[in-house]
Amino acid sequence: MRASAFHASILAALCAVLIAAVVVAAPLVALTDYVVDQAGLIPADREAQLIEKLRAHEAATSNQVAVATVASLDGEVLEQAALEILRTAKLGQADRNNGVLLFIALAERKIRIEVGYGLEGALTDGRAGEIIRQRISPSFKAGDPAGGIEAGVEAIIAAIKGEYQPLASSPAGEGGIHDYMPMIMFGGYILIVLFILWRRKQRRAERRAMGYGDDDDYWGSGGGFGGGGYSSGGGFCSGGGGFSGGGGGGGGGGASGGW
Repeated sequence: MRASAFHASILAALCAVLIAAVVVAAPLVALTDYVVDQAGLIPADREAQLIEKLRAHEAATSNQVAVATVASLDGEVLEQAALEILRTAKLGQADRNNGVLLFIALAERKIRIEVGYGLEGALTDGRAGEIIRQRISPSFKAGDPAGGIEAGVEAIIAAIKGEYQPLASSPAGEGGIHDYMPMIMFGGYILIVLFILWRRKQRRAERRAMGYGDDDDYWGSGGGFGGGGYSSGGGFCSGGGGFSGGGGGGGGGGASGGW
């Protein structure tokens, strides 16, 4: 009798854990269409036009671009929430991962552009951040969130097509150095390598002057800057989804911002 009660309690605990896991994994909003405006930021007529634009874009290119807004993140992290929506909806085609999600959290005043792996080359992290700063945020600050969303969608589509033209400069006090961070980091890496090579040459010269041979062992073996390098996974597993996603859903990058 005691054994049966014990087994029943274990089974109940496992069920509770599984239910909790399902609840945690559920996205904040399910994409049932190209635009799901839970926060009520877009007038109905403009939302219908936006949906038709995105539907036509997919028909012409196979790229799936969607918009989702929520009243609040309810304590979730912006980037993780956006990624869960993209994955669950299977945005993009299975063999291309060419989906993009524009995600807005009203209460937190945050914006996220989540980009599938297949469109990272056209819609880079820097370009996505630029679109948020230059095209979306200014309209939100001016009290026109629908205009900001429309401008963001236009810029995302233009970037995917290779037709995007950035504004002459970012709004005052925003952006700038973030777009050049990859270049700065690469330059710093080159300087470090050059310094190490120069120091190695200097050490050899000093040892020769003192009558010693080369001291290659000083540098150790194993290939210098060795290591496994950066390894990326094979995308993300797609969940179910009411929105007719094409089977993609691998989030490759993007950018976040606010207003």
